[in-house]
Amino acid sequence: MLSRVRRGAAPVAVCAHRGDSAHAPENTVAAFELAIRNGADAIEFDVQYTADGQTVVFHDDELDRTTNGRGKVRSSSLEAIRGMDAGGWFSADYAGERVPTLDQALEVMKGRVVPVVEVKGRLRPASERASERAQRKAARYERTGQRLDRAAAALEERERWEESGGDSLEESLAHRAGQGGLPARVLRRIDRALERRLGRGLPHLRGGVDGRRRRLEARRARLERARAKLEAVLDRMEYSRAYVEAVVRAVERHDLVGRAILVVYGFRAVEMVREVNRELAVSVLTYTRRGARDALRREDVDGVDPRWQSLDADLVRRFHAGGKFLTPWTVNDPATMRRLVEMGSDAVITDDPALLRDAIDGYQVEWLLDCRRLIDSAPAREEEEDEG
Repeated sequence: MLSRVRRGAAPVAVCAHRGDSAHAPENTVAAFELAIRNGADAIEFDVQYTADGQTVVFHDDELDRTTNGRGKVRSSSLEAIRGMDAGGWFSADYAGERVPTLDQALEVMKGRVVPVVEVKGRLRPASERASERAQRKAARYERTGQRLDRAAAALEERERWEESGGDSLEESLAHRAGQGGLPARVLRRIDRALERRLGRGLPHLRGGVDGRRRRLEARRARLERARAKLEAVLDRMEYSRAYVEAVVRAVERHDLVGRAILVVYGFRAVEMVREVNRELAVSVLTYTRRGARDALRREDVDGVDPRWQSLDADLVRRFHAGGKFLTPWTVNDPATMRRLVEMGSDAVITDDPALLRDAIDGYQVEWLLDCRRLIDSAPAREEEEDEG
């Protein structure tokens, strides 16, 4: 598994963050090509799902920071996104650079570097348990809506009684009855039944008709908000399933299952990937040492994509002992690069792959010089021992 990110005898793999994003517009073909020329072993990049079900290479939810477009990626079509300028914001030299699709990015990297594909967003798996829970909520909301409808009808009936001009319910019913009205005992029975009906299902509704109507409308508004939230959850479940499957199928089409790495946020997202393909390497994005330790205990996780500040030498050793790899992010100063190399990290993610390559080469030269000094000093020590 470690061979996916570490090549040959190099102590650490160079992983370019969104391509060579220090010198080219991030997440573009130009940045990917430059990263490869500057010695990257792997390229980390982000993918998102468009409104028409296509996967594009893009980091932000909003389009405006790195293109001349507006709006959300999820709400835009592939054609609209591909028509935007994704390079002019960085430099006039890159004006006209386009947002690549996932297929285009994988084609550029195939056979040249390891694709490290970060699936952006918090995915919500449509598990059987989650689906059943959503269905129970929908049924409960439907029953609540029916009770509110009955209560609204009862309130309308009470308003009609009051608007009929009668001082009491009995007088109103007597007026409606026409010739002579109804017996008093019947009127009282009807009155009690109607009062019970008004309160049934909504015992908290007290006061006059206006107060009851306001409370009824407030409860109906809460119900509509709950329904909208549930619909959003169901939509996210379907969206997440289609999104993950589209990413995995693209990796399969390019025959990169044994080479590429998928980075996701959260263990439920790992399970979603495993449902589609059990052979693909999956890494979990983490921000804290605790998050990294939690990932270490998971058998379905192959590696961790941690914030570099959360690592120490002991944690790196534990990951290697467990057969898992580490790709810490995002490091742009030589001192920290050297520190992670000395820890034994499998890879380092950086905006500047040439700088990291120089740091690794310098570390290797120093290591070789140290070895040479040890070798050169060995005969001298042996002569001292013989003389003794």
